[in-house]
Amino acid sequence: MDRFEYTTMVYKAKGVFAAKYDDAELRQELNKMGEDGWELVNFATCASSGTTYQLVFVFKRKTSGAIGGYKVYN
Repeated sequence: MDRFEYTTMVYKAKGVFAAKYDDAELRQELNKMGEDGWELVNFATCASSGTTYQLVFVFKRKTSGAIGGYKVYN
């Protein structure tokens, strides 16, 4: 059975009203995660009063053995 580990990346908006994103910068960060073996599995927007102020990305990658301090038994 495949085993996975998970991580998150928070990308904060820029600008006075926190609604602007640098597409090139975001793409570069996502590609870096992919190069490190992470697969994007989900993302969410965090908003307040109709303005998105950050994006949260969830990634997974295959692993073996202990995960997060817990031993994995077959």
